Amino acid sequence: MLDNIACPKFRKLCSNCGKFYPEEMAVCLQDMQMLITIDWDEQSDLLENWLARSKFFGSKHCLRCNRHYRKITESFCPEDGNVLERCVHDEPEGPILEKRFQLKSYVATGRLSRVYYAVDVETQAPRIVKFLKPGLSADEKTVARYLKVSRAAIELQHTNIVRTYAAGKTESGAPYVVTQYLAGQSLRDELLKRNKLDQASALSIFIDLARGLQYAHANNVMHTNLTPSNVYIIQKGERPSAIIVDFGAAQRLFRHTDWKREQAESESDADTENVYGDPLGICPEFITGSRPSFQSDIYQVGCCLYESLNGRPPFSRNRTMATIMAHARDQPDDFEPGVNDMMKSLTLECLKKNPEERFQTATELRYVLEECRKELTSSPYVERSIS
Repeated sequence: MLDNIACPKFRKLCSNCGKFYPEEMAVCLQDMQMLITIDWDEQSDLLENWLARSKFFGSKHCLRCNRHYRKITESFCPEDGNVLERCVHDEPEGPILEKRFQLKSYVATGRLSRVYYAVDVETQAPRIVKFLKPGLSADEKTVARYLKVSRAAIELQHTNIVRTYAAGKTESGAPYVVTQYLAGQSLRDELLKRNKLDQASALSIFIDLARGLQYAHANNVMHTNLTPSNVYIIQKGERPSAIIVDFGAAQRLFRHTDWKREQAESESDADTENVYGDPLGICPEFITGSRPSFQSDIYQVGCCLYESLNGRPPFSRNRTMATIMAHARDQPDDFEPGVNDMMKSLTLECLKKNPEERFQTATELRYVLEECRKELTSSPYVERSIS
């Protein structure tokens, strides 16, 4: 639900630099452009008005060429080398979602959603609001699945699972989810920076991952799209800790196809339009049209663990469809030299094609990971952890 709240004193906008002004102003003081009027009173468009303009908040501006840059980390204009100035103006607060979450500023755009910073008006605690991208919002099956799993995640309260506070649709039909704010980075970011993890750090992270899944599965909630982007790393003392995010945030692949069962060569071909997930970590059973299970999450843990140890996914082909089919037919490539034999074994058991041959529970997986950590720490050489 969207509250009838805006920022009425800021009714004018400079379309060139994105700066907001009070209603009585006519010209932008920064670049002398005529201001346009924003009708904040049209409540049906209130949220979209703010979301569309929030990308300008906190940006930088070149006074010489008048270009505007969204990356606030940039120091110099790429066009003329002039020093960039931070756009100094009051950033109007956005609407309030659920009568509780005050939208504050734009953060980033990911593969599936647009991310915004918000504050809980009851506790003043920071929150993150994710709006499903418009292209995905138009797909009814993706939206239904996203909201169903996100609402189920509201009940989950565990150290290794991000806290979800709300999930719903705005008046204009935009699906969103409100979660805990995490001061860390994703496993994907860590791998981009380091290429791969040392084994001690990987074990610490994936034991936490297994703990989180153990709790979620005990509450009958599956993730079904565990990727390095959906695992956040928070530093706790000397060791990294993992937090699982984005339950239900999986894209429906091939949603634009209209294959009919009688036209398909096989049952699996007919079902591919309802395949969800990331091609680099998709489960074999998803490809054949089988229902996901707790063992599906185990398989995706195996994909993440393999990539963390080797610096590359277990299956990566030139074409998306080839990568997807490799999950169903091929065996993972060889491990990099130096990976512990027990680590190899448990990773390959996660990656079994048949769900019945994998670890059957996250509890089993966690136990083997902990045994592997004992073996690794008892060896004369222990790798350096993430610092």
